[in-house]
Amino acid sequence: MLFPKYPSYLRRATIASAYGKWSSWRSNYLNWEKERLEAIDNNKKFTKKAPIPQIEHNDFPVLYKGNMYNQIAEGYEIKVYKNNDWVWEKVVVSAKTDLIRRGITDWKQCNPKLIKRGIKYFLSFAYEKEVKLHKLKENDTRILAIDLGLTNSAV
Repeated sequence: MLFPKYPSYLRRATIASAYGKWSSWRSNYLNWEKERLEAIDNNKKFTKKAPIPQIEHNDFPVLYKGNMYNQIAEGYEIKVYKNNDWVWEKVVVSAKTDLIRRGITDWKQCNPKLIKRGIKYFLSFAYEKEVKLHKLKENDTRILAIDLGLTNSAV
């Protein structure tokens, strides 16, 4: 077995990720097949290549609270596979000033993802806040989402 005692929530995240990738590929393949059959029916030349499932993915797991991470005074403890066992490793975080600067100290912190950039690893937290919108008709409503960049966490 590659990873003995694989944590159940990490297993769920892995399965959900794999299913999502397969589902996306299958949807793209069925769309391609439909286009190909329409072209054949209309006696048109069809040169588009069939979608191929990707071999490598830069996919990062969600760490669920209690099972994969815990908040402690100095920062966080995350469960990692080290020396053939799943152990808790301390991660020191000093991002409180960043939360104040961004004005999101009162927002709800969601489960983190462990992200690898180069040879370094980072905990990336999403934050959410419930916002009440003005009462408008659904057709008159527009929502804008902004990603602050590759090196910053999106808010």
